[in-house]
Amino acid sequence: MLDREETDHYRLKAFALDLGGTTLEDPTDLEIIVVDQNDNRPLFQQDVFTGHVVEGAEPGTCVMKAEATDADDPETDNAALRYSILEQGSAGMFSINATTGEICTARPGLDREVADMSGDGLATTAAAVIYLEDINDNPPEFTKEEVAVGHGAGAGRGAGCCRGGPRMP
Repeated sequence: MLDREETDHYRLKAFALDLGGTTLEDPTDLEIIVVDQNDNRPLFQQDVFTGHVVEGAEPGTCVMKAEATDADDPETDNAALRYSILEQGSAGMFSINATTGEICTARPGLDREVADMSGDGLATTAAAVIYLEDINDNPPEFTKEEVAVGHGAGAGRGAGCCRGGPRMP
């Protein structure tokens, strides 16, 4: 069976003989080029891609790049890849560049798909996990609204005790 990924062309020498085996003409060179079929699935460089993004990141902040390869002829659509997100926990939070595979925040895991562009194409999937990193953007809040201070308290002396913690949205 011919397979372009193993041998993409063949060179032959041909000539004509009469029934007695005498050469009738000089040999001629023939080149047979094997046309590619879309017979290879794209392969991701890894099974799980991991990225990090800080909370509050602006839309368009790139988080990671999903990369895949296809063994079909790179000069045809059989190896041209198109990336897309299949599912994500919070709809519309991330987008993927269909050509480059870059995953960026669209509003701030995740499955995505890559398919080659020939006809219905062959597809494969990999997982993307994006961790949201907390930033210290919540000021502390006191647990008591008032603290009583006695008349005899002087400067530099403890007036009372209060406890605080981060305010959570």
